Amino acid sequence: MDFRNLQSILSTDIDRGIMKHLQLLISTSVAIIFAFPAITSGRTDENYAKHKDVMGDRIKTASKSAVDDIVSGMTIKEVEEVLGKPKAMDCYTALKNNCYRNYGRIWIAFKKGISVGYVKLEDWKGSVRISTYEEKYKTFHKFRK
Repeated sequence: MDFRNLQSILSTDIDRGIMKHLQLLISTSVAIIFAFPAITSGRTDENYAKHKDVMGDRIKTASKSAVDDIVSGMTIKEVEEVLGKPKAMDCYTALKNNCYRNYGRIWIAFKKGISVGYVKLEDWKGSVRISTYEEKYKTFHKFRK
């Protein structure tokens, strides 16, 4: 469709307002289309593969540290001192002390601000009570003491 012919078709003041918005939309779309190669030019398949490998290694390291370096009874602050800030947090009550915090492929469970165990990412069903993972899903893992 040739958008230049639309102006001759649209004649009323309302239509002119619509036309102004349409022209702005078209010019913005064209700018994005022409800018896209510049935005993505630094990303080659080789760069993407390297980035993917580095991120995969970071996730494995975070997951291993979460399981190996955290013990039952550590506070949220102590866990953060060992592992850093979590990638995500999901609370199962209104209290932020009752939550899961994500480190790699592991969701660490805290009850009243104390670490009690973890759920593996592949077993993650969302933020539900720890007892649900223990009793219903049987996928809750306790930390060593």
